[in-house]
Amino acid sequence: SAALNFVKRSDTVQRIFLISDGLAKLLQCEVKMPTRMVLCGVLALEKATSSHVDACELRLSQQGVGALCQMGLKRHVTASREFLLRLMREKELSYEEVNTAVAAGQVKGWSNIKWKNDQVRPGSLALSLFPEEAGNGASLVVVAEATDGTLELAVNSAVDTATFIEELTCQPTVDQILAAAANATAEDNGEDVNMAGDDAEDDGGEADVSENA
Repeated sequence: SAALNFVKRSDTVQRIFLISDGLAKLLQCEVKMPTRMVLCGVLALEKATSSHVDACELRLSQQGVGALCQMGLKRHVTASREFLLRLMREKELSYEEVNTAVAAGQVKGWSNIKWKNDQVRPGSLALSLFPEEAGNGASLVVVAEATDGTLELAVNSAVDTATFIEELTCQPTVDQILAAAANATAEDNGEDVNMAGDDAEDDGGEADVSENA
């Protein structure tokens, strides 16, 4: 059961940590001597200081949201690089703007956070880059918040936001890195061939000089 992968440090549900299957088995083991685990896992959920009446009182943590998505988090929406950059720069977008992006194919899975009556359910959600735009590397995942009428970026650190923007705008994909390396190797091989040809011409010139002597 996935419930064994979630632990808390005390009786109060303030923070919930996500642990691996192996660590979950270790914590369930019986030992001869008392063992105390001071801290383990990655922060996955934490209690919000304030929340919407229809939202869960626990919100996603930026530290563990990537691992939660790999476990099949339902409140998970994917988006294009252009949409993510716009949200990070503007901090919030209206549902009208989000619906326009959905119609344009820039956002997928928006229905994952809706009630059966097609209304958006407020609360925390994961927003990640389209896998095809992420290349072979790990997809960028950020925490967002759905409110009554807007989608808001929930990354509290300005440094983290700046890092995400830099990653989306500057960092090349794995395919681009490999292509650049292949091109560099091909250019080096071409230079080696040219150098070998020049050496052969030099040898021929020396032979002609010897014959004339």
